[in-house]
Amino acid sequence: GRAGAWRPPHPPRLPPMRPAGSRSILIFCAIAAAGTASAGAWSGTVTSKPSSPRRFLALFFPWLSADRLLMETRQWRLEGSRRVDLGPFAFVEKVKGALRLAAVDPQAEALGLVPTLALADARAQFPELGVFDHDPGADFRLLERLADQAERYTPMVALDGQDGLLLDITGCAHLFGGEGGLVA
Repeated sequence: GRAGAWRPPHPPRLPPMRPAGSRSILIFCAIAAAGTASAGAWSGTVTSKPSSPRRFLALFFPWLSADRLLMETRQWRLEGSRRVDLGPFAFVEKVKGALRLAAVDPQAEALGLVPTLALADARAQFPELGVFDHDPGADFRLLERLADQAERYTPMVALDGQDGLLLDITGCAHLFGGEGGLVA
């Protein structure tokens, strides 16, 4: 179109629901019933009124980067009966010229280290902190692999941000002993 020409607003783009997780690094999950849309709201789908509300299973992976690193480096393998311990570690990225924590592992979080904290401040609090370059592309690929594996639970899966999955389990939960069976 012409420069400066008016264009109608577009509806927000939502992540597509697609066949897709491994529950091996499941940290937290919640089940929620989708409420009915308010009058005048458009859900993006043309259907008749559903006989029952949609059911969703939300999977949240707060330590996705740390889990990915442990899997990639094979440090997760058992030595006898104990797990190999890397100690607290974090992932850093450059933000406005400063190195900042982009993600942390559970041990680092327990020490009070959080994403967005400057690396210098984190090292001042805990000098032995292990540091790795953050690789959001690798985290995204892992999340996509988890989504692909979730097709055993439901045919409708969507990525939810950078660290979550949303599974539409409407009509599927009974195959796994109900919603409780899916969560277990």
